[in-house]
Amino acid sequence: MINCQIGPLVTCEPRELLKVRVADSTQWAIVGIKSRGYFPLILLTGENPVTVVNVAPDPGDFERFPVVQFGREYRLLPEVNGKCEIGDTTLSKSPGSIVFAQKQWYLVVQKYREQGVRWVNLQSGDVQGEPGSDRIAFASWTLWLDGFGAKLSETAVVRFP
Repeated sequence: MINCQIGPLVTCEPRELLKVRVADSTQWAIVGIKSRGYFPLILLTGENPVTVVNVAPDPGDFERFPVVQFGREYRLLPEVNGKCEIGDTTLSKSPGSIVFAQKQWYLVVQKYREQGVRWVNLQSGDVQGEPGSDRIAFASWTLWLDGFGAKLSETAVVRFP
């Protein structure tokens, strides 16, 4: 069976995969690296998918309701046979794209209630500015959650778009 816990968001670590309550819905999310005054939560599903929200100034529902923690045993894999572009292209700056640059994988996310995008380093959870220009971007991806079945990564829980 899958290993999960229920608890407060403040106890979550960077890169943890969560189910969180947002208004009247439940959404998949990943925790980013916290810093002073910044607690990034990357919403993968819902009304505003692939959006980074800073929950530090106003935690709202994230403080009132517990989250379900699924840990870090998941895979966010690009659909390598789908649409992709090499170089500094529009796709590499489009929310929802998976980008490989500087030997790292990134998820491009929209800023919540702001213009612009950020890049989430999928290995560390760091939410940062644009990586180097030597890159390949993939338009679609699947999030695989380990632990439901006998084989590694056999349960797809989110597909984008």
